[in-house]
Amino acid sequence: MWVTAIMGTIQKNISLPAPAPGAPGMFRCGSPGFLADLFKQAGFQNVSEKEVTGKLICGSNENYWSFMNEVAAPVVAALSKADTATT
Repeated sequence: MWVTAIMGTIQKNISLPAPAPGAPGMFRCGSPGFLADLFKQAGFQNVSEKEVTGKLICGSNENYWSFMNEVAAPVVAALSKADTATT
């Protein structure tokens, strides 16, 4: 949710092309079984998956904005396409 919230807002205001299947990105490895299959192909045995959840606590909108611009390349790339009126 911490990244989809900002990307959803950006997508509403800036037309972004959908990434190619398998392209690098924040959710590339998010499909169930994706990482387990990679580990099995590498020769690991007894591989299992478990969903891990958590909360991102930034403390303020400004901290969230700074964090997203530092760690989320898709956010930075999307905002670079925004015109002056949008930003």
